[in-house]
Amino acid sequence: MQKEAKNILIHLVSWCVLIVVPHLFVINAFSLSLFCFHTTLYVAPIIIFYLHLEVVLPVLFARGRYGAYFLMLLALGVLFFFIFWLLAPLQERLMDMVHSTNPSTVFIQGKTKIVVRFILFFVSLAASGVLSYSIQGVKRERLMQELEERHAESNLQLLKSQLSPHFLFNAMNSLYSLALKKSDDLPNAILTLSDLLRYSTYDSVKDYVDIENEIKYLHDYVNTQKLRLSSESVVNFEENWTTKEKIKIAPMILIPFVENAFKHGKNDEGNVNISINIGVNLNEIVFHIQNEVFKRENSSKDSVHGIGIQNVKSRLQIIYGTKHSLQISETESLYSVTLKINV
Repeated sequence: MQKEAKNILIHLVSWCVLIVVPHLFVINAFSLSLFCFHTTLYVAPIIIFYLHLEVVLPVLFARGRYGAYFLMLLALGVLFFFIFWLLAPLQERLMDMVHSTNPSTVFIQGKTKIVVRFILFFVSLAASGVLSYSIQGVKRERLMQELEERHAESNLQLLKSQLSPHFLFNAMNSLYSLALKKSDDLPNAILTLSDLLRYSTYDSVKDYVDIENEIKYLHDYVNTQKLRLSSESVVNFEENWTTKEKIKIAPMILIPFVENAFKHGKNDEGNVNISINIGVNLNEIVFHIQNEVFKRENSSKDSVHGIGIQNVKSRLQIIYGTKHSLQISETESLYSVTLKINV
């Protein structure tokens, strides 16, 4: 409703400016009767302008009914000159009033007047056509933007839904390993997994979460994985904080890299050597993880990177765009990831 009122106000101001400006800067002496006379000249063009803009173009031309459209243009032309015919007595009276105060004023007469009216008619049609085309262009652009946003949002939700089952698969393997060993750590591991699933179910649907919660999620995951590792495995997890402000991050954006390290960083004995470092300051989050690589026969590049890495790349692009940088490097013995996010 406010938008419609704003559009009406813009049109009213535009017409007022168009009518008043000539009397302020072109005509030497202001005359009320002359001003009224010039105002009557705009009545027919304004009526034709809006009939063409609001009725003829959207109802006929936009729907491809070109034959009916051109017939309607002829009807508008008849209406245009009929309005001038109706206003002729008023215009004659106004011209007499102008001549009574300023006899030197000259008005267009004869064939020239007819030519000018034809020009006004076609100018009204052209102006409304240009405005209609501009309005439709803006609507198309907004529609495309909405479609792109909806597409990005649907992709984002799809990627989130792909991450949770992938994590659950890995976590259940850890619990299965503990169950086989009949480990006393199994009950605590189940509680930890419950916390992990609660986070991935409820917090992952949010756009952003506190970085502390995301880091705790990583710690819980790492601790769950440690339960099935031998004492020879090395997992270092360091945090560097330079701010006490609440920093937000997209949920589940770091876990795929940690999952990837545990999944593909095991040697033949099932041991890992993983280093995780997270730095948080007022402007940036820096996440770095590296693990030893133990390539096996029949391993491929796709299997090393995993679906989680591909998904997180897509999510980072959708959510952060140019506000992030991701560097992944791999040698024969080391796989490392450095992610920087501007906050």
